Amino acid sequence: MSIKIMTLVWATELGGPTIKAVAMKLADCAHDDGTTIHPSVKHIARHTEISERAAQYAIKKLRSDEMGVLRLIEAGGGVKASLYAFDLPVLERLHTETQKRWRKQDAKTGAKSAPVQKTSERGAPRAPYPLKEPSLDQRFANLNGKGSKSQPAESYRFVSEAALDRVRAIAPGWDRQFLLRAFLAWDGSKTARNMDAAFVGWVPKFTKGKRP
Repeated sequence: MSIKIMTLVWATELGGPTIKAVAMKLADCAHDDGTTIHPSVKHIARHTEISERAAQYAIKKLRSDEMGVLRLIEAGGGVKASLYAFDLPVLERLHTETQKRWRKQDAKTGAKSAPVQKTSERGAPRAPYPLKEPSLDQRFANLNGKGSKSQPAESYRFVSEAALDRVRAIAPGWDRQFLLRAFLAWDGSKTARNMDAAFVGWVPKFTKGKRP
């Protein structure tokens, strides 16, 4: 699962909710460099709650010359699923264009939008907030509200692996990837100052202490 690519996909216009859902699932299966994506169409359809035909259509649109976000590395056959990879420079360009377009729209209405994510020379997206990655101890300190009194806890616009690991104990038996997608679809996640704390606090309210 690539949180980096999921974050890019989530804040990029791709042509509709079905295409966005399929792109999120593909990002869920990708490495951070965008490679090694090989879920079956049936698997994608099941997790996004759409038909297999709709999933195939979404993949076709993502691979189209018009969009070009997804590349076919190796075609599947029989029980073997096709192998795909994200074209990260294309995805980052679309993300930047989307953010600029949203900022212009917000400027007309007086609303505030998140800063545009810039890309580094190597193509990795730069976070619009602090670039320094927090230590594991600091992440848990932020989650528990025990940040340093002299320096306020930093805000991060992603859910860390530490928070995902903590969810194992909070919601045993639940698919963490499903919970993450549901959390990102929740309106409250868009305004949360600390994504880890918001996610960890949201999970028990969503699962209500029940098993899936």
